[in-house]
Amino acid sequence: GLDPSASLFIDDSQKNVDGAKAAGWHAVLFTDAPTLKADLERLGITP
Repeated sequence: GLDPSASLFIDDSQKNVDGAKAAGWHAVLFTDAPTLKADLERLGITP
């Protein structure tokens, strides 16, 4: 199965992001491309 802690969820709905975090996923709220890039870099992911 899928390991939630090894998953990244990106969504523009805070409710969905909160749900993903509650399930143990890494999750970020999408607001715009520059912010998403910074969030990914913070997580060690280079887009």
